[in-house]
Amino acid sequence: MDIFLLQMIRIIAESFNKNVQFVIELFTQFNRFMSKIRNGNISFSAAVPFSLAVAVTMSFFEVIVYLLNKNELGALIFCYMAFFTWFMIVICGMALWLTSILFGGSTSLLKTITAFQFLSIGFVFIRMLELPSLMVTHKVILSQSEPLQKDISGLISQNVLQNSFSFTSSILVLVGYLILGYWVYRMLRVVHQLRWWQAMGATGFGVWLISLAVTYVQHPIVQILLFANQA
Repeated sequence: MDIFLLQMIRIIAESFNKNVQFVIELFTQFNRFMSKIRNGNISFSAAVPFSLAVAVTMSFFEVIVYLLNKNELGALIFCYMAFFTWFMIVICGMALWLTSILFGGSTSLLKTITAFQFLSIGFVFIRMLELPSLMVTHKVILSQSEPLQKDISGLISQNVLQNSFSFTSSILVLVGYLILGYWVYRMLRVVHQLRWWQAMGATGFGVWLISLAVTYVQHPIVQILLFANQA
């Protein structure tokens, strides 16, 4: 696993090094960057390696959680997690496109997904803040006899609230998602040329759809992968 981790670190570093200009422009000239996506100057194919690197980085933090919990994440499970994380980024982009169209947007699905793939870098910072609560979450999940138990969500919440570090982590994660939501709002205004109230509605409805996907798709699959790794 050590060699595998070193290879993952190298891939992450090389990918972000190639896309460093995208990151700089995203943070310093946000509207101009999103306008480039709307006008087709930044393609979907350019965004895919970037979001894949984000997915791998987020999954790498899962490895850190495993190591801190004195477990080891198998290479195959790591790959499954990385791909599934990337897939969820695409799903989020699709949800935002759908809500944007409902609120009067006109930009294509591919351009919306492209824009959100670059915004997904925000997930990296959120995942860093989430590490303490992730440790508690993983411990609770792996303490069960089988995945997908009905009372698991309540048990996780109870354990997170009882731990000051994980509770603080959860608050910071919430703040992180609020900031990301503001980025999404700005992205939809530029990429879909929406008025402020349309972008607000599309963002709110889109976040609701994404929360459903996280609750009913992401969380169950993560639990299954955690238990598969223990097998």
